[in-house]
Amino acid sequence: MSLLRYSVAILTLGLGACDSLGAHASVVAKAGARELSVDRLGNLIGQSAAPVRKDVARSIAEVWVDYQLLAEAAAAGDTLGDLKLVDETMAPVMQRARIDALFQEVSKAWKDKPLDSTGLEGRYNNGEFLAARHILIPVTQGSPPDSVSKFQAQASQLAKQLNAGNFAAMAQKFSKDPSSAQRGGDLGIFPKGAMVPEFERGLLNLKPGEISAPIRTSFGYHLIRRATYPEVKAEVAKAALGKQLAAAESTYLAKLETDGKIDIKNDAALTAKAVAIDLEGHFDDKTVIATMKGGDYTAAMLAKLMRTLPEKNQLITQLPQLPDSIIIGRFVKAVVRAELLSREADAKGIKTDTALVGNVHRAFFNMVKGAWNGLGIAPAMLDSAGKAPADAKLKLAADRVEAFMDGLIKQQVQFVEVPPPLEAALRMKYKSSIDKAGIDRAVEKAQKVRTAADSAKAKSEPPSAVPVPAPAPAAPAPGTKKP
Repeated sequence: MSLLRYSVAILTLGLGACDSLGAHASVVAKAGARELSVDRLGNLIGQSAAPVRKDVARSIAEVWVDYQLLAEAAAAGDTLGDLKLVDETMAPVMQRARIDALFQEVSKAWKDKPLDSTGLEGRYNNGEFLAARHILIPVTQGSPPDSVSKFQAQASQLAKQLNAGNFAAMAQKFSKDPSSAQRGGDLGIFPKGAMVPEFERGLLNLKPGEISAPIRTSFGYHLIRRATYPEVKAEVAKAALGKQLAAAESTYLAKLETDGKIDIKNDAALTAKAVAIDLEGHFDDKTVIATMKGGDYTAAMLAKLMRTLPEKNQLITQLPQLPDSIIIGRFVKAVVRAELLSREADAKGIKTDTALVGNVHRAFFNMVKGAWNGLGIAPAMLDSAGKAPADAKLKLAADRVEAFMDGLIKQQVQFVEVPPPLEAALRMKYKSSIDKAGIDRAVEKAQKVRTAADSAKAKSEPPSAVPVPAPAPAAPAPGTKKP
């Protein structure tokens, strides 16, 4: 288990542009000098199969902004090559690398410590580590009772033929578990809780070396052989060493958190939800989410982190819906812990490997080129002769984006993803905005367009050739006389 588990890799978020169009009643979004009108967005949604909802309209507007900013950069030949900007938007990747380097350093002592194998066989026999082979006779959910009885009889008949010497060969021949059959039914070493409860109970009821009667689970009938310690001694030792290293890591983290004086605030979940709903609105928010040695962790820090994380979109959507206990226990704590680990790496003078930094930079520039090529707006595609004026290239790129949006909404072209780090870089360097009121008006427009299209479609359909009976008369209300 690596300290990377606690890095910001497990988090992520990002948002769109600021909501500042105000009085421009006919405009939903701006990207540079280009505008997305209420009518344009309303028609895009209304004439498509997309649901007419605010979140859908917002998402389409966000994509439009991303694409138009890419067009502006392409027309200017700007690869977003400012390394300071790249490092800021790729910060989560750099942070993970520093934390991993920290782990490599502090874990040397753990890895050099030999395994204490005392009592290892007893630990295995007592079920701390489990190992088994099995044969699966599957039963389809909802199978009729006579079919289930047939599978049970088949498993019982097979059980009579099994012994330690032939179990693996019989599993290869008869088991329908594709993941283990070719290994003779071998499931390897696994901890308690890894298997469904019925399987685990059946396994623990066996002594090492014994074979079970048919055991029913939701997958079907299992015939299980619990491995003996000599058969899996090496694998058990490896699992025990992993557990020893995990315990050492857990101890290190617990001490780091204690020394770091982490204190997560009671309203941290509420603050995290607010940040997820409106990232840019919290870029200057000094609300304290947690205190720790070396400085507080604020809502602004969380917002700026989240906008560049790979899982940004999932977090924006899911975080506000999660229970507070989950947000604090699995999200906020992980973010704060990652920050503490990053500070610890800095305190120890751990630097990011130069070769890794180069790879990160190249990955970012590949994002730019990939998005340009996908949209058909790479600089070479805008001016093959190299003589076109800048405004002509910008118009061509912007027009191609509009044509691409038409094709995208009609599902005629493949969606071009703008990864969160690239989106963040574009919006940090170029001007853009999205108007919430404009989104509302675009949804109203889309609903009108959709209603009109549905009405026209209904009128164009020929009348049914099948006679439709008149509806039955309504039953009289209780207590009234029939007419």
